[in-house]
Amino acid sequence: MASFAPGLSFIDTHSKADTTNCKSFTFKIKPDICVYADGALPPHPRQSSCDISAAEVVIEFKWGFHHSPFYIPANGSYIIIWDREGATVFSAINYNEEPHLADFLHCYAQASPALHGVDTLVMPASIEEAHLARLQLDLPATKCMLKVAVPAINNSGLITLIFLAPVPVGQTHIGQCTYACPAYNIDNEKVVMLKDSWWVASTDILPEGKTYRLLKEHNVSNIASCIACHDIHSIPQQALQTYKFADAAWVCMHNTITLHIHYHLVLNIVGK
Repeated sequence: MASFAPGLSFIDTHSKADTTNCKSFTFKIKPDICVYADGALPPHPRQSSCDISAAEVVIEFKWGFHHSPFYIPANGSYIIIWDREGATVFSAINYNEEPHLADFLHCYAQASPALHGVDTLVMPASIEEAHLARLQLDLPATKCMLKVAVPAINNSGLITLIFLAPVPVGQTHIGQCTYACPAYNIDNEKVVMLKDSWWVASTDILPEGKTYRLLKEHNVSNIASCIACHDIHSIPQQALQTYKFADAAWVCMHNTITLHIHYHLVLNIVGK
């Protein structure tokens, strides 16, 4: 497949578990193949390294149909796509006879990070930004720091935050996937609370930022102030897909599937 996807490296990692990002897991993460973008890893470790945080695509090989985790209909096995709402399994591709897998990898190699599903609003902090944030957040120099900008609620512009890169946990990624942490506001040099989550888009539920605003408008005491928030409007190709198929005739039995929207919330204080 490498010949169809210049710019991607296909690395055999079947015997090399990721012991850096996933060391706290109760199981090992070691896909048969990790696909990396050129330049994502240093040259030496690439020969056998499993770094799931840098992997663009993961590939698993199975010896026979009896190893498939899915029901196999008469026309073959399946492949699978995940999002925050569930998993959708599509018809199999016979890659020896059909071009779809090669076409996919060829297009993927040329596509932008946003089309790959990367949240392009988040980026690595600069050396200076990371140093200042670690001092304010009392973090060791080895910690990886990220940067994100969130629109202020008073329409005064963006609030730029430096925060600790999340630590992976060995849990399902279906659901709200809430990550909350102290963050350093480089605009006013204060520590605030950043919350990243996927809220359930329902007419019965308000986004948290609006809830905080209503509480403030009604003079409710002893609550934090929301200083920035927004729905993260991704490109159409990043939109969640599972809910679209919730009522399809071929869907297995499942709990209610609801649309989720990626959301950032920033509070003015860090609670203890």
